[in-house]
Amino acid sequence: PMVTNKTTTARIYMRYSHSLLPVGTRDNVPVKMYLRWNGGIWVSTIATGKARSTVDQSQAANSANVDFYVSTGLNSGTLDYYVVVDPNDVIDETNESNNRYPATGFFSIDFFKREKSDSVGRLLRYHPSGYTGPQYAGGFPINWCVSGGASDWRNLIMPIADNGIDYSIHSGYLDWTDSLASGDGQHLLIEHLNTMWVLENYFSFWFAGEFTGAEHVYGWVPYSTSNWGHADMPAYPHAGGLGVVAIGTDETGISLDDPGPGALIYGHELTHTFDVFHTNTGADDCGANDSNTDFPYATSSIQEFGYNPLTGKVYNPSNTHDLMSYCPAGGSKEGWIAPFTWNKMFNKLSVAKVSPKVLKSTEVASPYVLYKTNGAQSLMVNATVYNPDYQSGQILGELGPLYRGDIGNTLVLPEGDYAIELLEGTNVLARHSFVVSFKSQFSDQPDLSRMDVALIIPWVSGTTTVALLHLDDVLDQRDQSANAPTVTITDPSAAANWPADSTQTLTWTGEDLDGDTLSYSVFFSHNGGASWELLKMEYEATSYEVAVDSVAGGTDTRFRVVATDGINVGFDETDAPIAIPNKEPIALIANPKDGDHFSPGGLILFQGSGTDLEDGALPGSSLEWSSDLQGALGSGNILPATGLDPGLHVITLTVTDSNGQTGEAHVFITINSEEMLLVDQNSDGLVNHEDLIEILSHWDESLEKGYPPSKADLNADGVVNDNDLFDFGRYYRVGE
Repeated sequence: PMVTNKTTTARIYMRYSHSLLPVGTRDNVPVKMYLRWNGGIWVSTIATGKARSTVDQSQAANSANVDFYVSTGLNSGTLDYYVVVDPNDVIDETNESNNRYPATGFFSIDFFKREKSDSVGRLLRYHPSGYTGPQYAGGFPINWCVSGGASDWRNLIMPIADNGIDYSIHSGYLDWTDSLASGDGQHLLIEHLNTMWVLENYFSFWFAGEFTGAEHVYGWVPYSTSNWGHADMPAYPHAGGLGVVAIGTDETGISLDDPGPGALIYGHELTHTFDVFHTNTGADDCGANDSNTDFPYATSSIQEFGYNPLTGKVYNPSNTHDLMSYCPAGGSKEGWIAPFTWNKMFNKLSVAKVSPKVLKSTEVASPYVLYKTNGAQSLMVNATVYNPDYQSGQILGELGPLYRGDIGNTLVLPEGDYAIELLEGTNVLARHSFVVSFKSQFSDQPDLSRMDVALIIPWVSGTTTVALLHLDDVLDQRDQSANAPTVTITDPSAAANWPADSTQTLTWTGEDLDGDTLSYSVFFSHNGGASWELLKMEYEATSYEVAVDSVAGGTDTRFRVVATDGINVGFDETDAPIAIPNKEPIALIANPKDGDHFSPGGLILFQGSGTDLEDGALPGSSLEWSSDLQGALGSGNILPATGLDPGLHVITLTVTDSNGQTGEAHVFITINSEEMLLVDQNSDGLVNHEDLIEILSHWDESLEKGYPPSKADLNADGVVNDNDLFDFGRYYRVGE
């Protein structure tokens, strides 16, 4: 199945033979492709390509390539198509009857709309004891991978519409001092980010009436000596099982065809959150083991040729693995997507992680989906359960901080042997069971020692006690106290201006009349309370240091500090606006890459993105492309362009945020001359040994001997000989 609103390429292969001569190819063969959408009017487009005696998919030049884009708001539709070779009969042939494919009628392929995917990058400041590597994920300035390149690569290979991933960077660095060198340490980070995601959505809806919108959270960890990643899979719910959080290192690449380990891991781990398993094909998967895999192939290869419609790069199955193998991130194979993984993700992307609708009282909530409800109050629950194998057979668990809020939300887990009960005395008012699994996602590793869960359940009036149970055995319980805590923010207490390149301190006091121990969470809004981000959660200190350059700016930024006594909550907001400098957006060019060469008049698909700390992903209308030779080229995330003048161009992408601030990215590209177009036999923009081999393969062919015209005849004198080789030598290695 195909996806609407996604750039697609039809590669058309033409076979050629000569009854008398051992001719293997014919250049510049015209082909017309006819298309119609949902039985409408036929439209057509012309392309040219090379006809060969045998089909060879390994190079883009070996096919006539038609780029198209099914733009529709419909959920599905059907594209009909057929092709005609040499539609105007300009080539003499002994058999003209086999130029239409299919010979009669047409082929049909269905296109479907898929859910968009919103994700937020959470940057770590990583500094455990004894660690001497880089502390800040993404570096300064933030690298290609973290600023949006990894998201662009994932968008490219997944069944998601162009610009269908709304990627943003979260305000603030997440301060992390626990070691991530082990699986247990990585699980702690995933559990922490899971809880933050639930808590942030819970209070964002309470404070502003909407969820944050981010369906996935990716924790970026600074690369030091090795690359790794980890994900929270519903199939292995050892870290919550929400299918929301993944983490990984940030080693960057430079382009969609050279994405680097960080982007490859990003795509791999976020695919895991949809319960897509490792390839597990034995010795060739570089250790991507999983006994539960359903990957159906004997090897981790992508099984068929892959094609990047934006760059024209062909991915050969002989050296390209599916992204769920470990080999691409390790560098021994290139990474792309196999048909099985494409189809599995196509089905997974039909369901949203955050539901926009209100769950009715008569409806049953699907596990792992965050819903709005019409309820007056909800309870967010944090709990930890321990593996009995590590506890001498005892089944143990404990409740973490709970939050009773004036809000209607629900987030449930699959049913299992563990449960949360709401009680009035000994009377059970409500019971919500959930499943626990200590199985590692890595089949060669031991079971895990603990599992943390976060869920949201409806609050029932009259509840006096919240209990955690295994079957009917109470593991922990907490009584609701009579009084909610109070919080007072003490600094800043008046309007303030926080300058760039400074660190400011937020301070507060908390009080609980029942004497309960309080824990605090710090929320931040850059837009006057219209939306909220969680900066720090569940700690007992009464101050928080704000690195001004790491948070979104605005003229009316605000902080809220939320306290919980274990069930009841209270909060306070800064009394007056705080002005924080607006940040410049980040421009990112995904295609073309620096140093690319193109044929004159050829199609170039410019692709880029803009990410802004205040606005998130910028719309295509905010992206402007220009050339230092030809001025403005147009706007958009994807801009098709032809007719660029020969020469060296500095291509600039300028992105503009809602505050009028701009960011720029630049690449240098060369549009070859018409003479170069003739010499460049395989149309890859370079003149090298591959073109020399192509010329030599036509050596001594001539029109006089009955051979067809050939690109190898550079001087067009009707024969391929040493004169053409001399002309070729004048351009040899141009573009390398």
